[in-house]
Amino acid sequence: MGKIALVLILLALSVSGNLKTAWAQEPEAGPPPASLIKTIPDLALVRPLATMAALLPSSAFLATIPLTCLTGIDLKASEVLVAKPWGYVSNRPLGVFIPEEKVTRSVDQKINQQYSEFLGRTAADAGNPLDIR
Repeated sequence: MGKIALVLILLALSVSGNLKTAWAQEPEAGPPPASLIKTIPDLALVRPLATMAALLPSSAFLATIPLTCLTGIDLKASEVLVAKPWGYVSNRPLGVFIPEEKVTRSVDQKINQQYSEFLGRTAADAGNPLDIR
């Protein structure tokens, strides 16, 4: 039981730097909450599972801190192994599983790829087809 408490304390200390800035910010007026059909399963099922799943990469980060510090990739490792999983758990609005900006970005990339393939151009000389919008 003592080992689990120590891991949780170290995890809280490593994450606290990222969460302090999020707590200090004023809440932004975002889109209205999602429907209850999406919100209740998110709160009852997805968030607890995501919390348990975020513990695995966080513990891997704690185990590899000496190696990542020596190689100089500690900030990138903390971003990938701690900030992103815990950001999915805590920074995401209820009922929103994929942030809209990521969906828009992936659709735009797909449009650019198809446009370039259709015209047989490379990305350097194709121009941006999204400028037409």
